[in-house]
Amino acid sequence: MKVTAQSEFHPNLSVTFSGLEVGTNIRRLRGPRSRYCLDYSSNNTHVCGCGFPVGRTKWHLPEDWRVLNVWECGPSGDEYGRGYIRIDLIKVDE
Repeated sequence: MKVTAQSEFHPNLSVTFSGLEVGTNIRRLRGPRSRYCLDYSSNNTHVCGCGFPVGRTKWHLPEDWRVLNVWECGPSGDEYGRGYIRIDLIKVDE
C-alpha cells in the first residue's frame, strides 16, 4: 500500500512510502529534509530547517487505515538512530 505524508505548511511538499503493511514499517529517508519538509523526531517537538513536528503532517492513505506512530530511527528501528522512518499502521475494521 502507498502512504503519502504531506506538509501542512507547504502543501506542494510531500513524500510517498510504498509497500507498507499493517504493523511496523521501516523505510529509508532519502535526500535532504527540505525536500519533504517533515521532521520525524520521536518527541514531535524538534524543528530543523523548514521541518516541523510530525503532528502537523497530513497523511493520505486508504480510508480504513490509520497511522499510529511515526518517528525517525536507525536501519534496525532503534529509536536513537537516524536516516530511516518508522511508521506504525493499523487497519480499522468497520
